Amino acid sequence: MRAFLLVGCVACSFRIDAVAPGAADAADAAGDIADVAVDAPLIGCFRDLDALRFFTCGARADGTAWCWGDNQYRQLGDNTTTNRAKPVRVGTMQGVVKVATASRMAYALDAQGAVWAWGLNDVGQLGDGTTTDHGDPRVIASLTNVVDIDAGRGHVCALTGGGETWCWGYNSDQQVGDGQTGTSRFTPFRAVTSTTRIAVSARHTCALTTAGAVSCWGDNVKGELGRGVITNDEPPGQIVGFAAVELAAGGRHTCARKGDGSVWCWGDNRYGQVGTTASATPIATPQQVPGVVATELFMGGRRSCARTATGDVWCWGETLYGNSGTGQAAVGIDPPQPVAALAGAGLITVSAYHVCAIHADGVLRCIGRNSHGQLGDGTLTPRTSYVDVDLPCP
Repeated sequence: MRAFLLVGCVACSFRIDAVAPGAADAADAAGDIADVAVDAPLIGCFRDLDALRFFTCGARADGTAWCWGDNQYRQLGDNTTTNRAKPVRVGTMQGVVKVATASRMAYALDAQGAVWAWGLNDVGQLGDGTTTDHGDPRVIASLTNVVDIDAGRGHVCALTGGGETWCWGYNSDQQVGDGQTGTSRFTPFRAVTSTTRIAVSARHTCALTTAGAVSCWGDNVKGELGRGVITNDEPPGQIVGFAAVELAAGGRHTCARKGDGSVWCWGDNRYGQVGTTASATPIATPQQVPGVVATELFMGGRRSCARTATGDVWCWGETLYGNSGTGQAAVGIDPPQPVAALAGAGLITVSAYHVCAIHADGVLRCIGRNSHGQLGDGTLTPRTSYVDVDLPCP
C-alpha cells in the first residue's frame, strides 16, 4: 500500500493526547487536492510504485504500466494466469501516472483522470457493475477527473479533483463508507466530500478533509479509526481535535503526518507498527512518534516507514523474509531505526513481505520474499539485500 507518491519510513512513540487542529495543518490540507498525479515527480524512469504481498506494479516515465509476481487472477494485466518473475507490460495503456495494487487486482490512473482496473472481480472491485473478472485493463466509465487512487484488500477508493472520495468493492465492515455492512458495491459510491487525500487499508479507509481533519470508516476492532474506542463497523466520522496533512494505512493501522512534520499512528500494535513497544492491546487514539520530523510516509502490512528531511528512511514493525533491509532474514520486530540501504531512495513501496524502491542511483531494486517472482529479478530466490528489477530504463 501507499502514501501517495510519497516515500519514507519512521519511528516510535509514547502516548500523547491528541491536540487541536493547527492552522498550518488546515492551510496545507486546503491547498491543492492531494498531489495531482500528473504532477508526480519523475524518479529514475518511474513515476509511481505499489506492491502487495505477492506482486508489484510500477508506472514508468513513458506512460506505460508494468507488473510482476503472482498472476493467478490475471492481476498482472497481461491476460494470462502465468506468474512472472520479470516485469510484463500491462495492456496497451498510455499516459499512466499512478498504480495501486490490491490482494488480487490492480488499478492505474492516467493523465486524463481516468481509472483503469483489471484482475479479480468477485465482489465488484473492478467497479464496472459486474462480478466478471478480466485480465486486461478497462476504464471505469463512471469515474472522471480522478487525482488519486488507493486500494485495500478487496475495496478501492478514488479521489477527484473536486474533493470527492468514491469507493467500491468488498464491504464486509463498511469500508466503502455507505453505512452498510456486508453488501459489496459493484460501482463507485461517493463516500465523503471536501477531501484532499485518501488512505485505504485492508478493511478501513481514511481521508483528510479540506480543513485538515482526519475522517475514517470501516473496521475498528484494532482501533484503526483512531476514535478512542474499539468497535466493529463504523460509518465515516472524524477523529475529534486531530488534524494532519498526510495519511498512510497499513494492514490494520494508520499513520498521519502533521504540518510540523510530527508523525502520529494508531491501531494494531502487535508488532510495534504504531511505533511503541509491541503489545496485543490496540492503540485507539493517535500517538506521536517521538524524535522524528518527517516529510513523507508509507507503510504496508505490519510495517511503517517515513522519510526525514535529510533523506534518511526510518522503518519499524514486523520483519519477514529479510524485508527490513538490515540483512536479517528471521521473523522479528524492528524498533524505529534508519534503514541504511534506503538512504537517499526515491519512490518506495512497502508490502507485508517485500519492499521495492528507486535507489539513489536511479535503479529500481527490491528485497524480501520472492515466492511468486514479486522482486522482479527473474528468480524465485528470497533476498535479504536489494536486487535489481529486470526492467532497465529505456
